[in-house]
Amino acid sequence: MRRALAAAFAFLAFSGCDDGEGPIFPVENALYEWVTPELVDPRSDRSPVFADPVISFRLAPGDKRSILLIDREWRLGLRFLAGFDLRVAGDLPEKPVTLSRFVRRGPVEIEISSFQLDAQRGVTFRGRTCIEPGRLREWNRVETRIFLTDQENGFLEVFCNRTPLWGVARTRTTFRPPCRASEGCGQPGPRSATYQWQLGLLAPAPIRRGLQVDMQRIHQRILWYVPNRIAASAREGAVDR
Repeated sequence: MRRALAAAFAFLAFSGCDDGEGPIFPVENALYEWVTPELVDPRSDRSPVFADPVISFRLAPGDKRSILLIDREWRLGLRFLAGFDLRVAGDLPEKPVTLSRFVRRGPVEIEISSFQLDAQRGVTFRGRTCIEPGRLREWNRVETRIFLTDQENGFLEVFCNRTPLWGVARTRTTFRPPCRASEGCGQPGPRSATYQWQLGLLAPAPIRRGLQVDMQRIHQRILWYVPNRIAASAREGAVDR
């Protein structure tokens, strides 16, 4: 009920002051009640440190994983906003480390979207720089909007510090986009498929130097109102500005 009221309030309070950037929904400064240590992946090499409102993810040399597993509310036919603020303490990794992954779970896990971090390009999404390396000592916002559907009417949009970075529309979003039957995309997954947001630090191999990333204002909500659509008029995988 509280989430539904918050969404209604966001529509009434903010739909009249759209400034062309997005998303415009308010985000609480404190950790949401559902962001708890119980979300920590038991396979993590070390658990993140919860110090409301900040969560610190740390990897020591030889570690690969320190992540949260967020399964709440992801269902086909709904539109979602998911995001977080982040900053990096210390050196950036030489090779890319995953910060955030949205996946379809099953016998074969399918990655729908992901953000990477490395020293050369900073935070990236599908090869595009989202946050430059020199800005990562301060807080930055990363957000994704998705219409989760097996039909070819979905969208996936990415914003960095409220600036559109990437968008795709008229596609299935239960696969890594773009996914259209006309382009050889396979059949949609079974209706029993589940979805998960993995958030923190996930390296493809043991890291050589320690790494710490702080996150705050982790949020995920169902959207009844979707302002500032970018993907519908954008080039495939691009944003016209």
